[in-house]
Amino acid sequence: MPSAEFAHEFGALNTLLLVIILGLCILSAYLIKQNSFYYLPESAAAIVVGIIVGGLARVVYPSAEELDFLSFEPEIFFFLLLPPIIFEAGYSLEKVKCIYLTLHSYDIISSNLHSYSYLYYILYVLSTYSSRTSLPISGQSHCMQSSEQSSPPLSLGS
Repeated sequence: MPSAEFAHEFGALNTLLLVIILGLCILSAYLIKQNSFYYLPESAAAIVVGIIVGGLARVVYPSAEELDFLSFEPEIFFFLLLPPIIFEAGYSLEKVKCIYLTLHSYDIISSNLHSYSYLYYILYVLSTYSSRTSLPISGQSHCMQSSEQSSPPLSLGS
């Protein structure tokens, strides 16, 4: 079992590693803007920095605890890292009317599909409900059907 001093040193070194990685990502973004190298987006440069640092960590210091700390969890990526990457990529697009037309057409199509899926679900629930209960489909109501069945026919004359 590791001692408290080892755990403190381990946490401090990992925090230092994360700060260095963040600094390298900021430096790569600065160099991309400074040198007008727009073929590589800032988010892709951050991915390249992560790949290089992860590869070096695996080659230089391959302890099980360190590699477990550096393991990548998909939930963190999808909920914390991916939204800013998508936002930055959309924000850095050049403002062209053609792009707006394309984006709006995708928006209209997806909104319609989404609303149709809700409509389909509502109709499915209603059809399931109506098949479980015996709702009258003919022009007669339940009151008329029950009164005709319970009373004997009237006879005129004898």
